[in-house]
Amino acid sequence: MKSVYIVCHSIWSSKGKISILAMQIFLACLIFNLLLSRFMYLDQVREIIWSSNLDHAVLFSPAARFSGVIVEKLHGEDTDSDSSKYAAYLKMKDKISSYSGIISLGTIRSMSSDQDSWIIDEKNGGKLPIYYEVYDEALLKNFSLPLAEGMLSDLLEKGDKIPAIVSAPLAKEHGGMGSNINFTISQQGKEYTVNIKVAGIFDQDYFTYTLPGGGGAGKLLMLNKLVNRTKAQEHDYFCILPPLMLANNTQPITVENTGFICFANESVKLNDALIDWNRQAKADGLGFFTTFQDLNARQINFTLDKNLKLVALGFILFIVSAVGIGGFNIFRLITEKRTSAIFFMLGMDWATYMRLEALKNCVIVTVPASLALVITETLFSDSDNNLNQMLFGSANIMGTCLIILLFTIISVIIFHFMTR
Repeated sequence: MKSVYIVCHSIWSSKGKISILAMQIFLACLIFNLLLSRFMYLDQVREIIWSSNLDHAVLFSPAARFSGVIVEKLHGEDTDSDSSKYAAYLKMKDKISSYSGIISLGTIRSMSSDQDSWIIDEKNGGKLPIYYEVYDEALLKNFSLPLAEGMLSDLLEKGDKIPAIVSAPLAKEHGGMGSNINFTISQQGKEYTVNIKVAGIFDQDYFTYTLPGGGGAGKLLMLNKLVNRTKAQEHDYFCILPPLMLANNTQPITVENTGFICFANESVKLNDALIDWNRQAKADGLGFFTTFQDLNARQINFTLDKNLKLVALGFILFIVSAVGIGGFNIFRLITEKRTSAIFFMLGMDWATYMRLEALKNCVIVTVPASLALVITETLFSDSDNNLNQMLFGSANIMGTCLIILLFTIISVIIFHFMTR
């Protein structure tokens, strides 16, 4: 208890200077955690992409003239007429698939609105919306996603029920892996029951793919635009399905992601073929192809450029804080000589004195560093924030602990050499 009193009394007696020092440490640690969370998210995205079988695949971004095709389709316009943008979009896909070396195309189709599919709430009655996406078989064969249970390729299995990857709340509500779930799709005035079997379950914090469209912005696409992150809420009912037919032998009315993945034959030299494909696509006014390596390179350059000032500011704050804690200890040595002498006169040995100094400096660093960690975690736990492209985890905790240890060691070393 005496040691605690001595440490607290010493800190309180210098509270003004310590407050300034603590603010510097807090800002440095907050910047560190935000940057680390951003880089950890991008690393997770890269891990998801690279774990997929995309060595012989490229992303195709359609030209800007195809940007309105989905609106036309949903509004029920004549998609078979020669003037139809959607018909032109389908012809464009057929044209791309005929390019030498391309063996398959894959895209993602989403439900057209959150009112056209629902599931019955068995506990409270009524209807709860369920959101679904349909992945083409080419994507199911080659894509990979981090799941709590199952794999995307499990959706290729045939059976009486349609296999599905479902969100954690939906799986929990209906019995988990292997359970059967019925939901209703309503389109064009008719209702259809879809019978699915749980073949995989997402984590509570889960990732899905998206294939962004083209136009001028397509040339600025980066790797992080291919993956969406969602934090599941209580009634987050979501599932990924393979291509399916309804009872009237038609497909559900869905919204295609305008962009799509082109898979090439493994014998194709992708870099050479890409030049030829882009030449043809440009001549036909269809769009352009991009490799995932190019998307990754753009992502790295953009991330470094965007965060350079923040990295520099964080580094400066760390240096200032390190110098500040050293200067603070030197100042105390000068102003508290009498107090230190009294401690030694009362029988305190050198080892105990150094332990007290280490504890004192550890407290000075730990409080603002821990506060920065808590604030960062609080930001990420808020589902309404705009931080979905950041990932908070054990790396933040370990990094903060290392910062505390580093600052404590620096301060003790400085104190030791000043008093030896």
